[in-house]
Amino acid sequence: MNAAASTPVAAFDAIAEKYDEIFTNSLIGRAQRDVVWHELDRFFPAGTRVLELNCGTGEDALFLAGRGVQVTALDQSPVMIDVAMRRMATKPRRKISFRLVDNEEIGSLQPCRPFDGSLSNFGGLNCVPDLGS
Repeated sequence: MNAAASTPVAAFDAIAEKYDEIFTNSLIGRAQRDVVWHELDRFFPAGTRVLELNCGTGEDALFLAGRGVQVTALDQSPVMIDVAMRRMATKPRRKISFRLVDNEEIGSLQPCRPFDGSLSNFGGLNCVPDLGS
């Protein structure tokens, strides 16, 4: 394996098409999401604006958008973003702003107004070498 193929982006690109089958739709994946979604319900009511880091295939963003939350969802994997956008297209009433942005570049975002909160679910931040940046 070459060095480029071993980067976190390459790893997530490689599993993006099967991620939901491997994790999201598994028993453990559903159980973990149920717990997370219970907490999201508590913190992000309809009308709030949320920034999601490492959105992957968009499962959490779609959940929030389905409840009336405005979501800007970021990921550094172009294939994950592509899968997420295809999933959103099957749910026409859910509008999410999916953006290809590295975690270290979130400072470059220029929202029209501040976010009410943010989330990062299932380990994406563990791929950031320097969280301080």
